[in-house]
Formats: sequence, structure tokens, C-alpha cells
Amino acid sequence: MITNSTTRIINLVFLWCLALGTQASTTDKNKETLTISSAIKAAATSSETTVIEVHFRNGENGYQGAEDTHIAKGSRHKNWGNLGSLNADGFSLRHTEFVTLLKWNIAKIPKDAEVIGASLTFKVFNWSNGTFHLIEALSEWSEQLATWDNTYSQQFEGRRVGSFSPVSTGTKIIELDEQGLALIQEWVRDPDSNNGFIIRSSGDTNGFDMHSSEYSTVYKRPKLTVFYR
Repeated sequence: MITNSTTRIINLVFLWCLALGTQASTTDKNKETLTISSAIKAAATSSETTVIEVHFRNGENGYQGAEDTHIAKGSRHKNWGNLGSLNADGFSLRHTEFVTLLKWNIAKIPKDAEVIGASLTFKVFNWSNGTFHLIEALSEWSEQLATWDNTYSQQFEGRRVGSFSPVSTGTKIIELDEQGLALIQEWVRDPDSNNGFIIRSSGDTNGFDMHSSEYSTVYKRPKLTVFYR
């Protein structure tokens, strides 16, 4: 079992257990379960491999490098950067579309590191059976300044790196695929290129809500986990 620390070195014996199908779980209050990617399991085949796991979540072990907010098409000049919640919705009667923005400063990872796994962890308190896309953000933004009018355009959207459906309340873990890992790798090589992620509905009118980095309870805030060697 992986203990809940900011940086962990996972030795070969533990990795070999993962290769045989063992899951790793944290020991904090939320009982988060990490899905170990095949790339991480493959690392167990090398006796020279040391895999390091790092977590990025505001308020956890002194980290304060996360920013997140949502913006609304129907309230083009409004900023919600101080809210304790985040919303993504294809249609809202009052605000039309809501889009969530998230980013984490990961500059502490060495630039020569090889990223072999990553996941996002959210705490959902209003679920949806709709489909939501995880998209690369191409332009700089700030949670205290971002509005639909000054941030969003078609040029703001980059690669789509995943899709998910938050069909229940509680912990939602999104393991990044090859495209997502390639994006994290680019951010490691060039931290200035890190503009984070967009969460946008596929068009469903049933949106979802989760806690933000401003939420009072630390372990319910969004988290990025990265495995590298």
C-alpha cells in the first residue's frame, strides 16, 4: 500500500507486485484508489528502474501551485475564481454553457524525467450521466481574472486528451491515456507551456459539480498525480 506523502519512491519489489495486478491505495480519509497504468507495470521489468510518484494538490504538504475556476458563456464578464466549487455544463438556463479550467504547476519534476503515468482526482458532489471532454488549454489564464470573454475561443482549445462520465458522487479518478501523458511530458520539458486543462460538456444539459482548490477541506480539492522515472 502506498502511503500518503507528496513524493514517493516505489521500489522494484513493489512494482513487481503491480505487474502481477495488485492495486495501490492511499491511506487518507477519502480512500482514493489509484489505477496503475500498463506503462507503470511495464517499468517493473527493469531492475534499474526507480519510479517516483508525486501529488499536486493545494494545501497538501505545502503545495500551492494549483489554479481552477469555471467560466460561463451566458455571463461573459463574470469571474468565479474564489468559489469552492467547479461546474461543467452543456446548458444552464441562466448562464448557458459552463466550462471548467484547471492547472497545476509541476515544475518540481526534473526536466529530464520520463513521465510514465498520470491521473486526475476530483471530488464530485453533483453527478451527471453526461459525457465530458478533457482538453488541452492553449493560452494563459488566471483563476482570479478568467472570464468567458477574455479567455474562451476556439483557439483556446488544443488536443482532446480524454473523456469521462461522472455518474456518481464521491471520488472520480481519470487516468490519462497516451495523449494525456504526452501533454504532461511536454509540460515537464517546458513548464511555460503548461496552460492546464479544460473540462467541457459534449453538449449534455445535465452538468456536474466538484470541489475546487478553494474548498475548505484539503483532501476534497482537485489533485494531479504523476509517475515518472
